[in-house]
Amino acid sequence: MKTTINAFFCKTCAHKGTAQNGSPACALHKKIINPDEDFCSDHINPKDNINCEWCGQPTPPDEIKIWIIDDKHKFLCPHCSQMVNTCQTCAYGNECGFANDHSMPQIVNQTVRQGGMIMQTQVKNPKLIEKHCLSCRCSCDDKGTCLRDENGANCGHWKVGL
Repeated sequence: MKTTINAFFCKTCAHKGTAQNGSPACALHKKIINPDEDFCSDHINPKDNINCEWCGQPTPPDEIKIWIIDDKHKFLCPHCSQMVNTCQTCAYGNECGFANDHSMPQIVNQTVRQGGMIMQTQVKNPKLIEKHCLSCRCSCDDKGTCLRDENGANCGHWKVGL
């Protein structure tokens, strides 16, 4: 039986991209390619949808983002790709002593005097911050400033939880 590999050349693959110097490259294998001669078994037809590995949503190949997470390639849709390195996809996302402690109010009123003006605002309870946030992995400083308030963007402790 005669087989043909013409259908699997890089020139027709959804992984075909461009390197920084403008040369054709494989986005999956991260190498320079000759689209007219190179081929591989990871070929994906640009007309076929790829299921996002996190949400399962069928996504056109040109919209799929390839992430290397824990030394594995993950094919993610644009929405899930935006969630990488955020609290929403973090293994520690549900571990929050502050949010789970209802022994006292989580929000308290704070009065600030500036000159002749007095302002009252609501802030996180400093006692709960001291109790939970100062030693928490989600804190980004010695004041207990929580990265969760910024959705964990660029958190050094992020670990894939999906």
